[in-house]
Amino acid sequence: MLWITLIVATPILVWWFYFLWLWPRLLRHSYLELTNRQPDQESESVATIYPSDE
Repeated sequence: MLWITLIVATPILVWWFYFLWLWPRLLRHSYLELTNRQPDQESESVATIYPSDE
C-alpha cells in the first residue's frame, strides 16, 4: 500500500513543485530580461535619431 501511495504522490509533488515554484521563477526571469533589454534598444535608437541633444 505504501508503494502505491508513493507512486501516486511523487508525480503530483513534482508537478506542484514545477508549476507553483519553478515555472513562475522562470517566467519572472525571462520577463525581467525582456524589460531590461527594451529600454537599452530604445535609448540607442533615440541617441541615433537625436545625437545633438547630449
